[in-house]
Amino acid sequence: MIPGSGLGLAIVKMIVEHHHDKIEVSSKLDVGTCFTLSFAADHQIDASGPSHELLSEI
Repeated sequence: MIPGSGLGLAIVKMIVEHHHDKIEVSSKLDVGTCFTLSFAADHQIDASGPSHELLSEI
């Protein structure tokens, strides 16, 4: 087992909920845990924003 603080999952949960998407968890003792993220198909990406400009400079 790799120890951690658990902060990463909390951040993912906040982002997913902010976008009104869904995260599900299923777990089996001594087997493992599966996290499923579901994203709405109607999200639009604004390619004119700063991230697009940053990618074009690379």
